[in-house]
Amino acid sequence: MNSVSETQTQAVVSTQKYILLLAGFAFALFIFLFSGDAYASSGGLTKLESEANSWKTAAYSFIGVCAIIYLLWEGGKLWGNKIDWMDFGVCCLKVAVVGGVPALGVYFWGVWA
Repeated sequence: MNSVSETQTQAVVSTQKYILLLAGFAFALFIFLFSGDAYASSGGLTKLESEANSWKTAAYSFIGVCAIIYLLWEGGKLWGNKIDWMDFGVCCLKVAVVGGVPALGVYFWGVWA
């Protein structure tokens, strides 16, 4: 009887932690989305555009570093005979697709803008 009560208590605590994490993420997202509008309305539109360009550069850099780490990891598995060349080719294709999605989004944004 006691172990069931402890299991239920652990489940409740785990759910509460998840809800708190989700609420914190929602609050951070809310602040992030509306802080740019407040900054732009105060006359800092050119500064906001330069900040957006630096964020874009940082995002592309992050994606590139993640792709390199992923391919090195998979190359290590290939070198250790854990996977074969076909699996490594699929990994390279995944990297190409994930890397191309932001560029494709920017292209289509420019086409319809």
